[in-house]
Amino acid sequence: MSFPTTINEEPPGDGGDGDEAFATCIQYLESDVPRPGSIDGQKTEVPEHEPVPVDATVSRDTPKRPSLECIQSAATSFSFEGISVTVKTRKKKEVKILDNVSGSIQGGSLLAVMGPSGSGKTTLMNVLSLQSRVGACRGCIRLDGCPLTGSLFKEQCYFLPQYDKSWAHLTCFQVLTFALKLFGSVEKEDVAQTVFSTLESMGLTDASQTKCSGLSGGQVRRLSLGVALLKRTKVLFLDEVTSGLDSDASFQVVQVLHRIAKAQNIMIVVTIHQPSTAVLEIFDNLLLLSKGKVAYAGRLQNAEAHFEDLSAQGHDTTALAAHCKGSHPLLGAVCSDASHKLCIQLGILECKGIPMFVVQSFPGSVFFEIVLQWSLIMYLFESIAECSAAWAPNSIIGMLGYLTYWILSFLFGGIFLPPEDIYWPLKAAYYALPFNYYTRSMVDVVIPKMEYNPCNPSEDMSVICIESGNGDDVAKAITNLFPVTKQPDSVRDALILFVMIVMVKLVYIVGVVWKSRRVQKMDA
Repeated sequence: MSFPTTINEEPPGDGGDGDEAFATCIQYLESDVPRPGSIDGQKTEVPEHEPVPVDATVSRDTPKRPSLECIQSAATSFSFEGISVTVKTRKKKEVKILDNVSGSIQGGSLLAVMGPSGSGKTTLMNVLSLQSRVGACRGCIRLDGCPLTGSLFKEQCYFLPQYDKSWAHLTCFQVLTFALKLFGSVEKEDVAQTVFSTLESMGLTDASQTKCSGLSGGQVRRLSLGVALLKRTKVLFLDEVTSGLDSDASFQVVQVLHRIAKAQNIMIVVTIHQPSTAVLEIFDNLLLLSKGKVAYAGRLQNAEAHFEDLSAQGHDTTALAAHCKGSHPLLGAVCSDASHKLCIQLGILECKGIPMFVVQSFPGSVFFEIVLQWSLIMYLFESIAECSAAWAPNSIIGMLGYLTYWILSFLFGGIFLPPEDIYWPLKAAYYALPFNYYTRSMVDVVIPKMEYNPCNPSEDMSVICIESGNGDDVAKAITNLFPVTKQPDSVRDALILFVMIVMVKLVYIVGVVWKSRRVQKMDA
């Protein structure tokens, strides 16, 4: 495949503001204005220097000037030893997020950092890429024997975050051209050929003139990888590179990484969560974390033998995938999810409702009655949400249906519109919607049990002014103002809400069963 050796103008795009902004940026980049990373617009020559084995304590305060004596033209090893991150809780108790984590990777290799949620994968990636902003970090990070400083990282490393941030109005060709001119890693006449080569290696040749807003998740991820590779780095850090991608797209992305690592002899460190067997087998090395400690570090092909050795020692870890069931102290939490007892969760939920009694001085004698009414009305609305999700063709329509029901419940709850002012057939909504039953019961249960300050009608012009301050008298005044509260019966209203819940649940079950069985049967 042949490529143009010069670039006079960008390939034709869709036009618009995005193309004008792109052209402006290109004019600036092609000018003689000095840019960061150069002296008077000229590239700085990097002198050769033998690697010096120096230990460096991980620190956020890195030198701002480049450590030119440590920059190698062909880095072949990256290692980290004794990485520990300690944070302090509110009670001044020290907690170790990472505890003595070590590992290494050679040129042309892929390192997979794996572990369950909360094992320290992202924290380790932040430390290795000199982006850690929490806790005290200690350990040694070296690139070809040189301490990894901020300036050395900018020259030889690249960090790709979990979420891609691409310009939606630019095409793939424009994004790569813009990035390449910013990096300044090739001569001006080689820009077009390098961009087309990158598009071909990323499998984006057919999408070169497609705007980023029209790319799939896998294509956007490969475009971000292409931008990273244009920098000509020696170490590439990728956080959750397959997050949000299907199995096929994940396999393609990791396969591209493996091919690029071998072709360009670069080192790639990847955090990955629950990869498929096909994806995992592409990696060369594995670092398995559990509770901030190293469960396994080494060649991926030797991992299964490692777990078989653990099995021979009495641990139930006969294969790499079987460590989820094992009893090894470092592997016990690798695949286990956080679980909480039901009573603890119920206690937390109840505590969230207690401040209402404190703030509004509700009488404690009616605590259980109020909780019952509140639970019924909330569970009814939750059931309505389930029913909307089951019957709606998509989630947006289901959400709109639930919000409509919620608004109508307040509108026809008897507070804003008295029942006698509602005409049929709209009056049916007053009886079919639940809020009037809940309001009537709450007034009947709470108001008569409370004491109020006496009020003089001749001096106070309040809407409700009761001389006695008695709760029963206040309840009668509220009934005259809001007719919905007439003829209260807490037991009856609770039963009505319960019947509504049962009916909604039945409709929900019918919808689930109907949709589950609405399939085409295969003819024999």
